[in-house]
Amino acid sequence: MSIRCACLLKTRLSGRTPGVLQKIISAVLFVSVFCLTTVVLRAQDFNGRTIRGGSPADKQENHQDTTRTASAWRYGLFSGLGLGFHSASFAELPGVPSCCPGYRDGTSWMPSVAFLADYNFNNRYSAEMRLGWALQNGTITRRQIAGNARAGAQTVDALVDHNLDVDLSNLNTDFGLRYHHAENWPWFDAGVQLAWSLGGNFTQEEVLVEPVNAVFDDGRAVRNERSGTIADLVGVRVGLQAGISWELPVAERLSLAPTLRYTWHPQSVVEGLDWKVNTLELGLAVRFNPEQSNNAPEPPAEPVETPLADLPAPQSTDTLTKPTQQNPLVSPAEESIPAGELRLTVVGIDAEGRRIPDPTLRIFRHDSREYLPLLSQIFFPPGSADPGASRQRILNKISAQKFAENELSGSILDVYYDNLNIVGERLLRFPSANLTLTGRTPPGNWTKDDSLVALARAQAVRDYFVDVWDVESNRIALRVAPDDIAVSQLNKNDSQEEQRRVEIASDNYEVVAPVFVRTAADRVEPEVLEYIPAWSGGEPDSWSMTLEAPSGFQRVYIGDGRPGALRFEVSAPDLAPIDTELRANLELTAADLSEHTAEAVVPVEWSADLGNTGEGVRREKFSLILFEYNSDELLNNNRRILDLVRSRIEPSSIVTVLGYADRTGTPQFNRGLASRRCNNVRDYLVERGVSGRAISVQAVGSDILLHDNSLPEGRNYSRTVQILVVTPLE
Repeated sequence: MSIRCACLLKTRLSGRTPGVLQKIISAVLFVSVFCLTTVVLRAQDFNGRTIRGGSPADKQENHQDTTRTASAWRYGLFSGLGLGFHSASFAELPGVPSCCPGYRDGTSWMPSVAFLADYNFNNRYSAEMRLGWALQNGTITRRQIAGNARAGAQTVDALVDHNLDVDLSNLNTDFGLRYHHAENWPWFDAGVQLAWSLGGNFTQEEVLVEPVNAVFDDGRAVRNERSGTIADLVGVRVGLQAGISWELPVAERLSLAPTLRYTWHPQSVVEGLDWKVNTLELGLAVRFNPEQSNNAPEPPAEPVETPLADLPAPQSTDTLTKPTQQNPLVSPAEESIPAGELRLTVVGIDAEGRRIPDPTLRIFRHDSREYLPLLSQIFFPPGSADPGASRQRILNKISAQKFAENELSGSILDVYYDNLNIVGERLLRFPSANLTLTGRTPPGNWTKDDSLVALARAQAVRDYFVDVWDVESNRIALRVAPDDIAVSQLNKNDSQEEQRRVEIASDNYEVVAPVFVRTAADRVEPEVLEYIPAWSGGEPDSWSMTLEAPSGFQRVYIGDGRPGALRFEVSAPDLAPIDTELRANLELTAADLSEHTAEAVVPVEWSADLGNTGEGVRREKFSLILFEYNSDELLNNNRRILDLVRSRIEPSSIVTVLGYADRTGTPQFNRGLASRRCNNVRDYLVERGVSGRAISVQAVGSDILLHDNSLPEGRNYSRTVQILVVTPLE
């Protein structure tokens, strides 16, 4: 039997060379996608220049009136290999005689390639269209016992296989919607496929399998051999698709997406026959996001939580700038130097664009005080009562003894993830203070199971305080309640995330009071250094420039041809207090391969009085005022915080009130909500004696999201008003 099958396989392959060739072509197309990826990645290499050392610098083109941003459209290629599942119940193809009592199921391989385009509505939803070609090669079989075979002189019952090998070629047009919940989550997609038939071929045969010496009446073991074109193919079939993919960014505007997708076609392949083909496909999509030009100014970058003294923050990454009309390829200084000589000069550029010859880098270090609210809500995943699953930092008894609130640093979310430890340490500091822990779940139909989950969460938080922080259990009361406070009606998932929580309340305000953080911040003058090479020889072969400081800081720029002016945007964290100079070494290889060098040294001076500021001012930031969802009301805890702010404001202080909102709602609505929040804060401070002339208001709303709004804590901390107080020192 195995010998007969091997012979049959050899016979089919030798008679179907075009189908095998199509498979080979499909495999080549699949490999070509990876080759295209390599080509595009090479194209991202800063127009032929490479930066080594530290993080890569961003490429900038100094167009006078034009900015480039990422387009909402993305384009790319897809290549995949699918497994087709044939569901068949028919006896013969149209016009093709067959002895088969009815073909059954089979499988086929489906290589495919497609062009794709998708449009991103926002960071969660996008629409996608694909146009591509797919090939289905497979075998549909039916096995039966036939009674008309001969073995020698006898008529015997024999085992017969009816084999129908098919090649189907389709032009597929896919339309779908894609969704992903948050960063690092997969994308889910669903849509419709239109499969346009490009034709199909078949090879049919009836083969005796057992006994091995049996033959048909004509003395052969194979009969009903036919091949040709499949007639009456359905012109277009409509199918439904569902899939999952993972976006893997590999460059600034390029991503790869492994994809798994299932396509269900309820229509038959051939008119009048019960023959359907569904496909499970694994593939790879390559997406490229082109640049689009516009005359509008570039929107502000999304901020990170920074100390007050860094606001507004200068750019902090070094940038390699292409030569432009402002940075000519040939410096005027080249006209006055001897032939074949290389020189390097440096000028500083301050915040107002003034050019400073022979600059000295001055770094002013000063204190920044920041007051952070204690968000007394601990959020849990669905069905979980494990504090470790709430993103809170969980300590053991030994590490809890080393915890110190006054050593906390970082962003507001960094501090939030130590909220349980902050409260635990304060409970030890105030032994008469008591807690109330309220477990909540989304309201819905409040059931006994909901109550048990909410209670289990509150008990788990209490057990953490008792087991790790040695707080007496009789100081902690537990209660449960459905969450009936105002929440977003626009995003059900966001609402439920915020309702699965434990609230922490205390009869001693000091247990839930704001957290004070002191951080050092730096300001650099000038903010930009521009290095201007001057080379009086012919067109050079290549060049490299190295920036380095004694602390080990280093940046290396390399390129071909004649170097233009290079701009380095200074970031204080790049340098250390031991750095007394920033040295630039330029090396140039001429066309005759001779090497030339030049250097420029910029002195570095530090003002590092941590008890004062190098600017003669005290800067304080109060990230304190947290509002309820869609509310501008100043609750009692907000008023108490504002009293603290008032105590830090002196007659000479300048006060800025910044209002923010979370991502829910339209930008226009959120700006109005932020404005009302700011004005309520301003009015309260004015009532407490602060001059209205000293207070400026900026309603930012959701135009800039302060924190990661895919997290419930990030959304809560974004419903805020920040108060910046700058006070001149005597």
